[in-house]
Amino acid sequence: MKKIYSIFLLFALFVGCKEEEKVKIGSSDSHVAPVLIETPTADTVSILKEEDADNVFTTVTWTAADFGVSTEIIYSLVATAEGFDGESVINTVTGSSTSSTVTVKEMNTALINITKYVNEAQVDTLNISITVTAYMSNETVVDANATSQASSFRALPYYTPQLPSNKIWVRGNHQGWSENDDTTILGSTEDSGGPYTGYMYLDGGFKVCELPTWSGKNYGAKVEPTPWETDGNGQKVEISTSDAGGGDSKNLATEEAGMYFMNTDLSTSLYVEKLVFKIEGSAVSAPVTMEWDPKERVLFANVDFLEGTYTFKANDDHNLGMGSQAGLASNGGEPISVTAGNKVIVLDLKVPGNLSYFYAGAVSSTPPVLTAPTTTTLVLEKDNADNDVETLNWSAAEYGDETLESYVVMLGSQTLATLTNGETSYTAKVKDLNIAALAEGGTPGTAADYEVVIKAMFTNENEISSEAVVMNLTPYEAFQPKVWLVGSATPAGWTHNDEVVLNLTGANDGTYNNAFWMNAEEFKVTSQGDWNGTNYGYASDGNLSTDGGAGNIPVASANHYIVEVNTENLTYSLTPLEWGIIGSATAGGWDSQTNATTFDATAMTWTWSGVTLTGSAESSPEFKFRANDNWSYNFGSTDTEGALVHDGGNIPVTSDGTYDIVMSYDAETRTFSYTITKQ
Repeated sequence: MKKIYSIFLLFALFVGCKEEEKVKIGSSDSHVAPVLIETPTADTVSILKEEDADNVFTTVTWTAADFGVSTEIIYSLVATAEGFDGESVINTVTGSSTSSTVTVKEMNTALINITKYVNEAQVDTLNISITVTAYMSNETVVDANATSQASSFRALPYYTPQLPSNKIWVRGNHQGWSENDDTTILGSTEDSGGPYTGYMYLDGGFKVCELPTWSGKNYGAKVEPTPWETDGNGQKVEISTSDAGGGDSKNLATEEAGMYFMNTDLSTSLYVEKLVFKIEGSAVSAPVTMEWDPKERVLFANVDFLEGTYTFKANDDHNLGMGSQAGLASNGGEPISVTAGNKVIVLDLKVPGNLSYFYAGAVSSTPPVLTAPTTTTLVLEKDNADNDVETLNWSAAEYGDETLESYVVMLGSQTLATLTNGETSYTAKVKDLNIAALAEGGTPGTAADYEVVIKAMFTNENEISSEAVVMNLTPYEAFQPKVWLVGSATPAGWTHNDEVVLNLTGANDGTYNNAFWMNAEEFKVTSQGDWNGTNYGYASDGNLSTDGGAGNIPVASANHYIVEVNTENLTYSLTPLEWGIIGSATAGGWDSQTNATTFDATAMTWTWSGVTLTGSAESSPEFKFRANDNWSYNFGSTDTEGALVHDGGNIPVTSDGTYDIVMSYDAETRTFSYTITKQ
């Protein structure tokens, strides 16, 4: 009996331990696949936007699949894109449901997974196909799947850069001093604090800022020009939130425009290193220097590649190769493989830690060819200001199939002319060259070389330029450096005073201005510190006359004015300075000024009565005085209590409350002061 029982037990164990076999139910030919019913329309391009990420993009419906047995079915909504390998599951539905609601984010994520875009510039309209595949949820069944027919539509996805979580902003001329610009940032791999590093094209003044707006700490230099010191391959400077006098810090500025590597701890110093990236390696016969595209803020080069490898190299410390995937670049990465052929290679360094590159389609282009004029050395003379100089001629330009919009004639960075009718010649006047040369920093009476270039501008903001032709020009002094204000309306009365003058601000157009307290009287403008030169009087409101018998210029009411005249166009203007307070302690913050509630012309005072200020002994919110929403007219504190100076320091407010503020002007000393009283 025991023997029979043991045999039975062994058989039972054998059967119980045997791996469960997978079975096949019917033929795939007998399976009924789902049929798509409702899908995105193919008539228009669906534009996906990040701000709509959580919104419904579409609802897809289909008929139920049938595998000949009663079981739960899983449906996967799958996308593919024309020209790209692979597919991506948009979402999955389990149960009896035969519809799927797809959000904008789900659709966009699937398309980015397929295309592997790593840069916004790569994004383009895609031809997309979607299908629904049905699976039996029973894992023991094999070959139990069926796919619907494909449905096609077009969509334009969006790309969201993966910005570092710990970052700072660099605002300046290179990006128009714009706030909330995430394309000019430095990043840190630390959870907080620096070092902050990155690559950036700099062109003129800039500041390094802890926040995307001006409301945080903004670092600059203590003095101007920026006192750079050599540090290895680059330069270093001490940075601060205040200047040497305790006011706002001065703008930083590199010695020349270009691509820079930047490194800062955002507290004591900033390091910059100017770089010129080149395509180097076995894939090029010689290094190819990359150019800067100011519109897209990327580096690019049109390269005749050989089959081989290359890197983006500036020097041994900055040699960018392959990153974690094709399209991403990494410092010190392996060389990038490329097939032979002409390609436009683009390098995007805007996002620290996510440097990217891609190939753009090469465009057949023919730049304009500028013919050198017979005479390239000219001594310009004021007496010949309206005379023509030699005509410039160039050949027609082409850029693929795009339409030419204009030719722009440039002298250095100055525009001499913009021609919109396809003309391929231009004749400048003596005064045109003189204005441009002075604007380029030329010195009257001193010869210097200037580059003349023809830019061909096409649709889609594309441009190509001619090779430069060098002209040696000696400009003349077009306008004297100052003119005098005299009259009962002025601080000096009818006596010429070298302190009561308008200074030349438009060296190219004869504009002079300055700010003065003007009485409700009259004045004239003179070209000399006496009456023996040209005297400008009243012709009509806003217009001057050089007739010696012209009347005096009237001032309707006493006020502090910006007085501006143009001796070339014979015009004048009187703009009252409307003073306000602005800063973190005020209602408008640093974004908008709060104008004075009362102006007393007799007392020469501006008063803010019962104004609410936010104060704190710890963080010390601040304010300054500013006129006409223009930082050219701002006053702040000095070491002398109550005194104000142009571009002075911020005035701290140590406690919340309602205040009366009075700003006063002293016409005799031409100085401002203020009082602040808490109610």
